[in-house]
Amino acid sequence: MKCKRSVAVLALALTLALLPAGIVQAEKPLKCEIEIVLDLINFQWVGTITGDIEGTFIITPDPDPGFPGSTEHYLETWVIKPTGGGEIRLYQEGVWNFKTGRFRSNGMVTAASGGWEYLIGCNVHVRGVTTLPIEHGMTGAGTLLMSGFR
Repeated sequence: MKCKRSVAVLALALTLALLPAGIVQAEKPLKCEIEIVLDLINFQWVGTITGDIEGTFIITPDPDPGFPGSTEHYLETWVIKPTGGGEIRLYQEGVWNFKTGRFRSNGMVTAASGGWEYLIGCNVHVRGVTTLPIEHGMTGAGTLLMSGFR
């Protein structure tokens, strides 16, 4: 009887010891700075990303944004190409203020490859400001944070 109980206690202890290994929690979010340029010919933003992720990216906006007042409510897809290889895809929902040029969006990583797979499902928050008026070649800059690693 003591042997069965010892085996059960040992099995429970091993299960509890291994449980946190299956849940990966990052100590801090990934933080990146972004610079963007509007390409009205191809209807996209192109940019560079530096910081915890280095590389280039393309933002493709949804073709039907909303325009309540002096803001744009948008949906967009990001494709980040890290310098070291692979790809990170984001889906974002955001607001862009046409009076101040400020933008903010929230979303998540929807796909990744090349060693970035651990980011899938992470929350993504982007904040920044663009130049005005809206025209081909206008620029912007901001900060991108990824958190909530799975």
